[in-house]
Amino acid sequence: MITLLTKYIFLSFILCISSLHAQRTLTTEMNGDERNPGIENKATVPIDPKSTDINNEADTLTVRISEKDSLKLPLEETSLKNDILDMLHGVIFRDTTRKNDKYDSDLIESEEKYRPHEGQIIANIYIKKVPIFGGSVDDSLQFTVSDIEKFGNSLHVDTKDWVIYNNLLFKEGDKIQPFELADNERILRQLSFIRDARILVVPRTEDDKVDILVITRDVFSLGVSIKPRDIDDIAVSVYERNLFGNGWEFRNTFRFRSEFVQKMDYEGKFDVNNIKGSFIGTTLQYIYAHDKQQGWLRFYKEYLTQEIKYAGGIDLIRTSLRDELHNYQTVTHVSNTYDFWLGRSFTMGELESRRSLKIGARYIRKTFDKRPEVLADSNFSYHTQKLYLANLMLDKREYFTSNMILGFGTTEDVPTGYAFELTGGFSDEEFKNRTYVGIDVRVASWFDDIGYMAFVTQAATYINRDGSEDGLVGFYYQYFSPLMDAGKYRFRHFLFANYFTGINRFDDRMIDIREEDGIRGLSHDALDGIERLVLNLESVAFTPWNLIGFQFSLLAFTDLGWISTRKGLWKENHFSSALGFGCRIRNEGLVLQTINLRFAYYPSVPGGDSHFGFEISTTDLTLFSQFTRGKPRVIPFN
Repeated sequence: MITLLTKYIFLSFILCISSLHAQRTLTTEMNGDERNPGIENKATVPIDPKSTDINNEADTLTVRISEKDSLKLPLEETSLKNDILDMLHGVIFRDTTRKNDKYDSDLIESEEKYRPHEGQIIANIYIKKVPIFGGSVDDSLQFTVSDIEKFGNSLHVDTKDWVIYNNLLFKEGDKIQPFELADNERILRQLSFIRDARILVVPRTEDDKVDILVITRDVFSLGVSIKPRDIDDIAVSVYERNLFGNGWEFRNTFRFRSEFVQKMDYEGKFDVNNIKGSFIGTTLQYIYAHDKQQGWLRFYKEYLTQEIKYAGGIDLIRTSLRDELHNYQTVTHVSNTYDFWLGRSFTMGELESRRSLKIGARYIRKTFDKRPEVLADSNFSYHTQKLYLANLMLDKREYFTSNMILGFGTTEDVPTGYAFELTGGFSDEEFKNRTYVGIDVRVASWFDDIGYMAFVTQAATYINRDGSEDGLVGFYYQYFSPLMDAGKYRFRHFLFANYFTGINRFDDRMIDIREEDGIRGLSHDALDGIERLVLNLESVAFTPWNLIGFQFSLLAFTDLGWISTRKGLWKENHFSSALGFGCRIRNEGLVLQTINLRFAYYPSVPGGDSHFGFEISTTDLTLFSQFTRGKPRVIPFN
């Protein structure tokens, strides 16, 4: 632990010093390793750090493969040149708010740049890794790295080549498929230890084949997250997302709560997301808290692309949990959960259609070694259960690329398309048997003049001899505007809305409008119920401010929430709202979560709480409706 903290302290010091000593002189030589040799530019190419414009004194960048062979990058191809510059430019010191005037829309179809090469044969695959500090460039365009920045890079273990190779969907001898390369770029960017990635197609001068150049840039993978829930309740996480450069994540979370006898809780997690290129991942998790002990072993494979045929997972969980019942009696239960699922995907029509039909089956069994007394009409959470589920899903997925949505300049992947999912099953419970039916519809699209819109509609219920029970209906809407310019500042507006209600609920679970589920920064038991309506509006200004790699965005927000404990939201409800402003701070070269500073005014608060609130938190934001799910599930009431 001391070594990790020392490493982090050294990094912070290096970032401060490097901002004063970073040089802008362009060098023309970079040595590579035996497998990925260096790339050099035969001529000097001066670059303005605040622009991607290049003053060409040479129309070719030469990649040195060996002493005899070389790979030529034709810079006259504008898209190729822009890709190289976008990936290899000095990110820490450049103006990350500059506008790309090449496109009418700030969202770009991710596969467009590969279409001219469709069907061509891949001759060779090369991997180049860009150092995280100094804006250095492995393939000819390189800012001089100071000694301090070199020392900073030495503290980081680069992702090993075989990790990148294991995450490629193609191999030498394959034909170029635009969607495959676009999907693969997205897969690389989704890796928690990769800051950004480009897959470049390089024409060869000696034949009709092409070479592939995969460029990746790591994040500094050691991170710290602090979540102060209260003055006497603070959680601190220390994590390494790229342990020894192998792509393994190791997270340790310590939570201090002075009100309990056991004041320190611990949660550890170890994750390997891709075993030997199979895209099968595994997670081992352990929790030791004052009220909970849990061990969790998981194996999983997801539908990362439309072409993946099989997905599935295994979860084995053992939990010991101390609960407080409604009569204030404290009980301890010990449960075992076994969860298995398998899915199969079938491509519909041509590959270009991006449509697929997915079927899946799932079996869940929950048993108890110890529990409180259970009855048919009480303590539903402690009933033993066997659940059999199957689903059928028709979906179409495409992706656009952009930036300055949730991030501050790195490439972001925006899904569009649709997913229509029907789930059915049978629940064999301790006191009764029930049939389950659920529908989930998701639609998302981008309109150049309007923005991004995503709709989600959900409905589900259990059915037994007496009719429908434990049902729900939910509607979600997400929107963000096109990126708007105002000098060096960029603006986006966001709108989130959701309505959720329970129908003939018998279990003891409730929904709420607390914190991120509704009114940010507000938490109270009076905000629980079975029916809710939430509206969140937010305007974000991406500033040109850059302090040693940390970038800033300013925001103003309004949260509105209605919650009711009985059916009929407008007849009996608790209304809460918040007005506020804040700031988000992030260094995308580090794995640290986004730092959120928020000040809010609450016109009406339950329980006599304060009308004003100030919050500091570290979180990774999420936005987009997900289309990758194929696992049959019971739609959660939350």
